[in-house]
Amino acid sequence: MLLLFSDAFRSFTFPYIYLYIILPFFNYKIIPSRKKTFKLLNDHLAGRDSSKPLEVLEIGIGGGANLEYFPENCNLTVVDKNKFFEPYFKQNAKRYPHINYKRTIIQCAENMTEIEDNSFEVVVTSYFQCSCDDPEAVVKEIIRVLKPGGKYICMEHVGFPENTIGLYLQKLAYPIWYLYSNGCTPQRDLAKVIKRAGFSEVICKN
Repeated sequence: MLLLFSDAFRSFTFPYIYLYIILPFFNYKIIPSRKKTFKLLNDHLAGRDSSKPLEVLEIGIGGGANLEYFPENCNLTVVDKNKFFEPYFKQNAKRYPHINYKRTIIQCAENMTEIEDNSFEVVVTSYFQCSCDDPEAVVKEIIRVLKPGGKYICMEHVGFPENTIGLYLQKLAYPIWYLYSNGCTPQRDLAKVIKRAGFSEVICKN
């Protein structure tokens, strides 16, 4: 009943559920995706002066599962609306000295008022856009805070194609899945949202 009626209780319990139940169950698929995604980023950063810190923003960082894949010499800023992830993230961040952790901003990504325009060379989201309230607003904010020529990398599970049994099952499971996964909406077509957002180039890979 608490899960059903209390957003605060769901926010409090979700970090443990996600990090110790959901993530281990899906890691066999997620870890290869992380490696592929960050290889793509590093390929696009080839030739950068690594003596200068890379300004990185990760939105919805959770427990910091991406940290081991970050490029050398990063200044990392974190935005997450769920403050209960922060102790898990800070403990994990100690293992990665190549990252200079700057601060965590507890705020919704749809309105990142504490971040100035053109602040970051890289923005990262992973398995986050499925659970934000307004993906279009989030992407608009990402474009705003990226420096000219900046990179946005996004890993997501998305909806099956239209008129498929997979999409039907996602929609069928949605009410219960949403409740127990802290707002995840599995049937979203996030590739479409990103493609029409105004980026100069979009690369989508399955």
